[in-house]
Amino acid sequence: MFRHLFPLTALLVSVFTPSASIGQIQPGRLDPARLLLFEQTIEDLRQRLRTPSFGVALVKDGELAWAKGLGYADLENQIEATPNTPYHLASLTKTFASTIVMQLVEDGLINLEDPITEYGLQIPSEGIIRVRHLLSHTSEDPPGRYYRYNGARFGRLDWIIRATTGEPFGDLLEERIVKRLELTDTSPSDYAENYDRVLSRLAMPYEVDRSGDVELGEYPTYFGTSAGLVSSAADLAKYYTAIDHNVFLSPEVQQLAFTPAVSTAGDTLPYGLGWFTQEYMGVRLIWHYGYWVCNSSLIVKVPEQNLSFIILTNTNALSHGFSLGTGDVLTSPVAIAFLKAFVLTDRFTRPIPEIDWAAQEDALVEQLDEIEDRQLLQLLKKELMAEWSIYNVRGDAETKDRLFGVYSRSFAEAGIRQLSGLREIVRIEEVGNSEDLSEEFSLSEDTEVHVYAVGEIVPGRVYDSGWIEDVETGETIWQMTEENTEHAGGAVSNRRADLVITLPAGTYRLRYQSDRGHAFGDWQAFPPDDGFWGIAVFEAAP
Repeated sequence: MFRHLFPLTALLVSVFTPSASIGQIQPGRLDPARLLLFEQTIEDLRQRLRTPSFGVALVKDGELAWAKGLGYADLENQIEATPNTPYHLASLTKTFASTIVMQLVEDGLINLEDPITEYGLQIPSEGIIRVRHLLSHTSEDPPGRYYRYNGARFGRLDWIIRATTGEPFGDLLEERIVKRLELTDTSPSDYAENYDRVLSRLAMPYEVDRSGDVELGEYPTYFGTSAGLVSSAADLAKYYTAIDHNVFLSPEVQQLAFTPAVSTAGDTLPYGLGWFTQEYMGVRLIWHYGYWVCNSSLIVKVPEQNLSFIILTNTNALSHGFSLGTGDVLTSPVAIAFLKAFVLTDRFTRPIPEIDWAAQEDALVEQLDEIEDRQLLQLLKKELMAEWSIYNVRGDAETKDRLFGVYSRSFAEAGIRQLSGLREIVRIEEVGNSEDLSEEFSLSEDTEVHVYAVGEIVPGRVYDSGWIEDVETGETIWQMTEENTEHAGGAVSNRRADLVITLPAGTYRLRYQSDRGHAFGDWQAFPPDDGFWGIAVFEAAP
């Protein structure tokens, strides 16, 4: 039952001795030329993201291959960041919670299939919420049906842990992970032994406004299974390497944590048990991000290459505006830089080109048109979308419009433009935030109509959508749903209905409602291919 408290192997301790060459390349681990280019790319991203500092590390084959501090952990006092600079981790804390919970599962103290009520935890629900649902972000109604990233729900694991062991999560984390690995830059909370020493070296918290001004902020004070841990890039390298060596869990139980959840409808979801998991171009990626006030972070593990990438910062810039919660790590520009440099280099028929996204639209389109490798183009499409997101956050309308112009010419489907030959009956378009719009139209005879509508829909939830209702009865004749829509390009939540229906003679009302986020003129994520946001009805026959 207590096997998790045994001492570490000599192997792990020897890997991360204090004399490790921090900031330098470990011979034979990663190509020096690629590392140099990667460092330049990451520094360029730091400056364009307008964040004061990064703590970065790469682990290869169980050894620290490279670690670096970039920028200033404290702008006022000009204190440079190092790999040992502590940062708030936000939701990277969830990976530690996963380790602790899965240890308790392995020890027989928690059963993932237990209803949470067996631990004295009550959450109103239409069904039975199980421990597994909290750990996999599938606890919202109906439990197990949909993935919905919810840090507050995940944080209820604090209760499960205390009910099981009689100890708070922080005490177990300190005992089973921090002390065991001798993590000198890591502290779970203000009652930990090394808290004051870690806090004295903590990167200062900053906020960046759209004009690029950096102001001193304030870190959140919460600590629990969902967020709040403090650590450094160097300490996280130790921790994630210990996971690779199965120091905390048996290989079978660790793989269970890395395995994507399957919904009650049979859908494979993007989250496992405390970890995101996805496959891209045949490469399995295990990852997590952190996003909170004045801090953000990212860990990406590539098991088949025994390679891990860690990056931390003291603003929200690594995550703000990149839609990582949808389950695609390639919405992150730093993740794309890592994958291009070390993971995907042999997946294409030609070397991955370095695109200067600051070039003029025509030049970029010409450069992309010369690439015949379809997989490579898909990667560059992801990179273009991540670049757009940088400038969307910055409020740089000129640059993001130029990049969307490149996207439209090189990657986008025609969308509503392909219906230009049909006679338009009625249209609601360019719908902004929090709008409720309607237009009436009449048909003198039964008519086949082509409906084209784009809105925001995620599994189990409709945010922006259009529908048709009968004016006389008020009955909804047709409406956008998850089932009758497809991806509209851009952000994963952009959904498009493009279909023909028959409407009897009568008077109808075209309707469209939007919520307060991600709409025309205020895109919170990448727009749909054709930039259309609304609903239109055409005569189906030319």
